[in-house]
Amino acid sequence: ARARRGGGLVMVSHATYIWFVTLMTGGVAGAWMIVDSVRLRRALRADPADPAFRDRIFGSVIGLLVSLVGLVGVVAYHV
Repeated sequence: ARARRGGGLVMVSHATYIWFVTLMTGGVAGAWMIVDSVRLRRALRADPADPAFRDRIFGSVIGLLVSLVGLVGVVAYHV
């Protein structure tokens, strides 16, 4: 840790912090995308007349969209 003007401490550099947050966000979004892809494939094989499976399909699609927003946001920040 080093001191900066104003007396505050800097634990890591700004670039290190940005890359840490990028890797964590990208990792969580990527893992979420894999999990929801598997869940969606399983739900699509089930009986479409069952409301529980329709709810699982909806939830998986929303999860895929959220993970896509996370991945696109990370890429857009660095481009």
